[in-house]
Amino acid sequence: MQQQEPEQDQEANSFSDRLNKWYSNVNPRYIDLVGDFGGRELFIIDGDSLLFSFFLDPKTHWLNVTDPMGGGQFLALTFLFETFLKNLLDRSCNFNLVFFEAHKVIWAENSKLLVLRHAIIEHLKEKAKLIELLQFDNWWGTEWQEYLDAWQPLFVLLGDGTTENSYSSESLLTEDTILSNSIKNISVRLGCFCQAFMFFCIRKDISIALIPSIRFQDSRVFAFVFDRIGNMIKNPRFVDEMTKFLEIWCKDFSVHASNLDSEDLVTKLLTNESYKQVLRKGNQRMFFIILSMIPIVRKQQFPQKIIEIFVYHAVLLDYLPLQLRAQKALNSTSPIIISFLEEFYKECAHLLIGKDWRHVVNSLQLECNIGDFIDTRLFGILCALSDCDLVFPVEVERIAKLMLNMVKSLSQSYNSMSSQSTDDIKEPLAIIKSAAQIINPTDEISLLSFQFPFFDKYLGDMNLNLRKAPEKVENIDYGLYGLEGNFKFLEIYHWHILKPLEKKAFSKGKPWDEASARKFKQRSTQKYIYFMQRYSDSLGSKHNQLIITDRSISKKKLVSNASETRSPQTLMKETKVIEKQAKKKEKEARKASKVSEKAQAIRDEKKKKELENAEAESRRNMEKFNQEISTLKTTKSKLNRLSEFIRSSGKLKHPPTMMGAQLLDLQLQLQLWAEEMKTNGNNPDFSKAIDIYRQVFNIFYKFSEILTSQVVEILDEVLVRLGLENSALKIREFRTINSNSSTPYSFQFPLKSIKLSVNLSDARFQLKYGGHSMDHDTNSVYDSRVKTFKPDDWQVEVLNVIDRKESALVCCPTSSGKTFIAFYAMEQVLREDDDGIIVYVAPTKPLVNQITAEVYGRFKKNYPENSGMSHWGIYTREYRENHDCCQILITVPEMLEILMLSPIRSDDWVPKIRRIIFDEIHSIGEADNGIVWEHLLLVAQCPILALSATVGNPEEFSSWIEKAQKLRGKKMHLIQTDKRYSELVKFAYIPSLPFPTFTTVGPEVANSFVRVHPCSALSPIMLRKKGFPKDMKILPDECLNLYDKMRQISGKNESKILNRLNPDNWFRKMIPIRKADTNEYEKEIKEYFRLWAIEDSTIPAVKQIINDFKSPINEQFSKLEASAIQEKDFDAKHNVYDNNFLECSIIHLASELNSQNKLPAIFFHFDRHGCIHLASKILEKLELYETQTRENDMDYQKRKREAIARTNAKEKMTKKGSEGKKKVGRGKSDNWDDNETSIPEDSPEIFDWEKHDPRFTFAHIQSNVSKQELEALLKYSQKQMKGNNIFLLRALERGIAVHHGGMPKKYLQAVEILFRQKYVRIVIATGTLALGI
Repeated sequence: MQQQEPEQDQEANSFSDRLNKWYSNVNPRYIDLVGDFGGRELFIIDGDSLLFSFFLDPKTHWLNVTDPMGGGQFLALTFLFETFLKNLLDRSCNFNLVFFEAHKVIWAENSKLLVLRHAIIEHLKEKAKLIELLQFDNWWGTEWQEYLDAWQPLFVLLGDGTTENSYSSESLLTEDTILSNSIKNISVRLGCFCQAFMFFCIRKDISIALIPSIRFQDSRVFAFVFDRIGNMIKNPRFVDEMTKFLEIWCKDFSVHASNLDSEDLVTKLLTNESYKQVLRKGNQRMFFIILSMIPIVRKQQFPQKIIEIFVYHAVLLDYLPLQLRAQKALNSTSPIIISFLEEFYKECAHLLIGKDWRHVVNSLQLECNIGDFIDTRLFGILCALSDCDLVFPVEVERIAKLMLNMVKSLSQSYNSMSSQSTDDIKEPLAIIKSAAQIINPTDEISLLSFQFPFFDKYLGDMNLNLRKAPEKVENIDYGLYGLEGNFKFLEIYHWHILKPLEKKAFSKGKPWDEASARKFKQRSTQKYIYFMQRYSDSLGSKHNQLIITDRSISKKKLVSNASETRSPQTLMKETKVIEKQAKKKEKEARKASKVSEKAQAIRDEKKKKELENAEAESRRNMEKFNQEISTLKTTKSKLNRLSEFIRSSGKLKHPPTMMGAQLLDLQLQLQLWAEEMKTNGNNPDFSKAIDIYRQVFNIFYKFSEILTSQVVEILDEVLVRLGLENSALKIREFRTINSNSSTPYSFQFPLKSIKLSVNLSDARFQLKYGGHSMDHDTNSVYDSRVKTFKPDDWQVEVLNVIDRKESALVCCPTSSGKTFIAFYAMEQVLREDDDGIIVYVAPTKPLVNQITAEVYGRFKKNYPENSGMSHWGIYTREYRENHDCCQILITVPEMLEILMLSPIRSDDWVPKIRRIIFDEIHSIGEADNGIVWEHLLLVAQCPILALSATVGNPEEFSSWIEKAQKLRGKKMHLIQTDKRYSELVKFAYIPSLPFPTFTTVGPEVANSFVRVHPCSALSPIMLRKKGFPKDMKILPDECLNLYDKMRQISGKNESKILNRLNPDNWFRKMIPIRKADTNEYEKEIKEYFRLWAIEDSTIPAVKQIINDFKSPINEQFSKLEASAIQEKDFDAKHNVYDNNFLECSIIHLASELNSQNKLPAIFFHFDRHGCIHLASKILEKLELYETQTRENDMDYQKRKREAIARTNAKEKMTKKGSEGKKKVGRGKSDNWDDNETSIPEDSPEIFDWEKHDPRFTFAHIQSNVSKQELEALLKYSQKQMKGNNIFLLRALERGIAVHHGGMPKKYLQAVEILFRQKYVRIVIATGTLALGI
């Protein structure tokens, strides 16, 4: 290698300094790559980084490659590599393994590592069906860039030149190592390349995950991940300088090819049949060993014995089992052996640099077996036993001699090999003995059989088939189960911890007796019940469903179930009794059906009178309401008041009058749209027009039986004014039914001069603006078991499963009705008897609190007096109410496991469990408590109901549960639906710098939210290979955008399929468009777009469409970065990719959401401390600006002084009055006059100067939370708030809350209540608030 010039030294130093400074700003987050970051998105693994982690970290991977003898087991490296990749494949990861030729420079001065690298690459190429391995020249060339553009990986998994144990995380590129061109430290070289590669990826918006930090735990893959790091290096020439510097390194890396006569050697190998036979027998391993031996033999540097032993060891690799190869490394090794191995690696590396070997391998079709290339430990053992008379199998002898003869013939100097002594390579006798012991292994080790009644009952199906123990077993200590002698077992401790079952006496200086304990428990229960009632009210669960059980029937049923099998005579008698009762009921029904005409006439007259009374009352209420809204000034206020009036129960019972109220609602909406078109005609809010369209068809379908021709004409005219002729035609075709009501409806249209047309076709108008309001047709059916609504077909299927006492895994999207199913199962258990128990298992305590409050508010049951029973109970570490005397127990998995495995409850409480409901069952994949869910599923003896919205492999998971349920005699069902009620619209918040001066929480609407089209995340190659991801939902307006892009690119060459997908053609007869219609359209357009990705002629169009969807986000990001660089205080405040930027922007993000009416909102943050810190930043801003505003507001200061004076005067008068009354009471003053201190009743209300300014609070002022209730909740929370977090109560007053598992439970409960009542509108939370809330 050549020496660097001084200029190159300076350039390298400058390059390393800037790169090190950039990398030092890394602030990664430790995250689950599968569950929380990448999912099944494609990512890249840098092969050289992975090799480095295995090569140079023996403490972690037990493979010390630097050890000449111990680190030469190639198979061990292959095993580590395959295990790592298998761990990723087992977790359904989607990745490409990439090797760059430029990275060879990393291993430039170690031939052994170069050979290992080649062996791994060639071995993995044979695994192409499982692992996609790609090779590129470098990562700064056009080939790699084209790959990124086509595949679009989410992140790159690579190293940074460090390992977990061997190297520190200090700076890798120092002057001492970088100035010299002969870099010997591999970690420095790898760190340089990897840091440069990181910088390149980050500039391409590809995230980085670090290999040294990776950890596999359950179904998760944890690693440190970072995106853009601080400010990208500003010099645009830096990338060019970096690539130029690395290219110089790669050119200086020179390993000369083998000096063999390649052409003549290849000719001999391909023409000589005996050579070909030997090579085919040993495949690539023999090929590389023979060719590497030829120059070694020619040099005559090593004894003939060493070469022979090495060849024998290579042949033995195909015959020895792994058990015999599990040898320890030699403690002392001859320098001759080490020198021989170094020379062998060197010659092998020289051979690999050339290209002739590839021609021979391909021509002879040699199988790749160099994943197990050599084994230096075995070679060392054979050298140590070289003086012994080793007898090898005949086949091994034959192949080894053929190889040696081949080496002799090709080297033409075999007979003149050195005859140096091999005495110094002998090893002590201990090694020989250990080798002999391994050759004669001991008998197979097996487990002892184990049986115990309690465990056989629950885990009997998990017994292993063990081999029979020998008849004579000596020295085995059999376990003694139970207690010796006749002793009564007393359980005084919990089974899982050494904690007494009885609670310790608790006192504050007072003796603790039973009365005090009872009083304390009663007071605690009262407080909790009060909280539960308040929580239940916040959920809207104010209707208790009273459940009364016929206990006589229940008791007979229980006795019947408990009795032995009845005789046939008894069954016949019971059958006759049942048949007799059925005939009697049928006779009574026929008699009741014969109603006289007079009775029927009386009923009809009564019904008619009730209808007339309802009409009169409804008309009075409507007239009264018309007078009320006539006083309101704005159309919006009238519309809001009308909505409240219509929703109020009992106001409008007469259908025609109700239809009149709905027509008034339509009139006001039309008037509001006219006002919108007047003020914002160029860019109106089309949601108002969608509300009109929805209201038209609401009236049309809801009152179809009483529609009059006048109403039809009104609806028709409304649609015509909107320019929706196709929808108006649907209204005109309707034939009206003559109504008894002759009163015409009053309806005022806006002036015709006002243009109300939406200027879109019917289909485009609905797709573009009305996707959220479309009718969700979910195949609802009538079911007598459900009184309040029509359940979906899949819900009916689940109800049938519950009635049959069977088990089911239910997978359906969020907000689709899973909780209703759980409540049905609870009600069923409550109605059956007083003994049955149903357990509801939730993953988080917030969800437990919510379900407990809903159960408390939803059900009510009358139990026998003094039974002590309750219909609800909760069992967590914080709350344990009614858990031992309830029928519905709500708990978390860990606590249920404690209950079910408790010996004291195994015979009494556990058999009463009728069903267990596992909500959010996908939590079984979590690293922390997933094993507990697994335990519960296996030991459950009753039917189960597992609910989830995000199980990735429901069929596989259901079959696993089915195995356990089948052993319990329970049938298992899998019920799925993909019909989503809550559509998710994706936006990216990309503000502009500098931030505007904060003035209020409701500023003018900015344009910082950029819509994210799902297709922008697609990769053309992945789309071509695997199609659209299963969980990628494209909304109606996004489908329309995709069609428009495809139509635009097609131009005049529009295909028949694309013409059929034209929304105006597809939805022509679908009026109004339903959600099911758009779902079908989504499937069709997805499939057609995938076909475009398959056809070579349309791939460029697919790439262009994807890039077009990306461009709005990329342009906004570019503007953000450009504006950040121009800021003078850039490094201090506007580092757009670090936490400082997040802290500065959070208040502006929340304010913009507020101005666009997009609150309430949940801000998710992975770090608990980060949640609290962001809340403090928002509160700090609000308090600061409110204080400054009020200090400069003279009117406020004046009113504050007046209010303080009046308050002081009032307190003084009140105090004086109370003292005077005391004097009168004592008889010391007879001249007291109450009027002297009385406060006038008509005095104005005192100004509340401490009340928060609405401009500086996110609390919903119009919520139903009263000031007294808010103060009570704050006081309730304050008891546990200590230290620096006390400011969170002030934040709570302003509608800002924090929610994570480390917060005090009373504060969390207050947050959940206020969030549900819409007082709190900003919650910064970890994932604890996401599950099921």
